[in-house]
Amino acid sequence: MTMNLRPRLRLATALLLAASASPLALADSLPISQPVTVTLDSGVKILLKPDHSWEYQLDEVQAASAPATQPSVKAGSALVPTSTAVPVTAAVAPAGDSASPSASAASASASNAAPDSASRLNSSALANPRLLSEGHRDGLVARLSSVSEEDDEALLQFSLDNTAGQSVIGVQARLRLYADDGHLLATREVPLWVGEYRLPQTYLRPGQTRDSREVRISLPEGEWSRQLVRVEVTEVEFR
Repeated sequence: MTMNLRPRLRLATALLLAASASPLALADSLPISQPVTVTLDSGVKILLKPDHSWEYQLDEVQAASAPATQPSVKAGSALVPTSTAVPVTAAVAPAGDSASPSASAASASASNAAPDSASRLNSSALANPRLLSEGHRDGLVARLSSVSEEDDEALLQFSLDNTAGQSVIGVQARLRLYADDGHLLATREVPLWVGEYRLPQTYLRPGQTRDSREVRISLPEGEWSRQLVRVEVTEVEFR
């Protein structure tokens, strides 16, 4: 028993020392072999993964889905589960075929199908909407930079930051639109960057930060005055 506890206590100590660090610093500095959930002083939960990636825990967790008695090691503001943490996956509403994007804009209509009512943002996400607006994958960071409305469409613009060591020629993202109370309204898959092989001017080069193409989405039905958009980068294509 003592031998099993020592690695957990060492990890708990490391989390306590790093609890005030940024998610990126936590993911890079902690050697872990399984996903670990960390609760920061602000109350925001972060899932750290063995591949040094991370994600905010933004979904409301149903009480029935969690074990009634699950042992854990608590270190100050860091809560370290002693069993494998399970990444949160939000429900995705069915979506119809997207319209083919033009060279200057990607147009997508919101799904008419009713989204899964069980998908709801937690209190941390509602209190800190900026947590929703950034997605990352394979060194590509996509940040929602502006939201405007025109007729029956939402116009979204993103800032793309290539921190990888290769040029990027394609970025796909999943966008989830939430109502003011946090329940899911619509989900869309959209391209944020489309380059062409052998056309270097269309590459997003290492170290560059550039604006994405404009994304147009039909306004969802429901209260969307807070314009809550969750960004998830689903695919990055390198040259």
